[in-house]
Amino acid sequence: MSFLNERAFTVIELMIVLAMLGILATLSMEGYKTWLARHQLQGVSRMIVSDLRSIHQQALIARQRYWIRFDSEQSEYSIWAVGEGEDQLYRRVKIPTPVRFGTAPGVLGPPSDPAEITEVDGITFRDNRVVFMPSGGLGTGAGTIYITDDSRGTGTRAITITVAGHVRHYGWTGSDWR
Repeated sequence: MSFLNERAFTVIELMIVLAMLGILATLSMEGYKTWLARHQLQGVSRMIVSDLRSIHQQALIARQRYWIRFDSEQSEYSIWAVGEGEDQLYRRVKIPTPVRFGTAPGVLGPPSDPAEITEVDGITFRDNRVVFMPSGGLGTGAGTIYITDDSRGTGTRAITITVAGHVRHYGWTGSDWR
């Protein structure tokens, strides 16, 4: 009578199965990391769009100027209300890594008239500020904010604001904006 059951696995068979599971886990992790980076980029762009639209509405309702300053070096933006005598900080928002202001290589902009992007920090507004006037328009002129996660190659997002204060959101497909 044999000590081992004929149906039992050998050590070699178990090692082969574990190696195959390790390979599958590695492949799925790469896919997960790409998905996570794309998800983070979309989340940050939606957050910025939401804040811009909210502050635009707040300026209209309160009949007061609000402005947003984008700081690409600190990877954050701050929202300010124009007060009597001194501007007041409304809120400061930190952009989570690996998302940053800027574009991935090869991205053309702006979405309305694609050409080579010359703004290194990804913000085309003068002094990196967007000012919403009580009338609803912009006090700074139209512009675009670009954010990217080029470390994973997931793309670039563009957030444009028209002179009338309309906020639009685009994603780079690799050849054009959608």
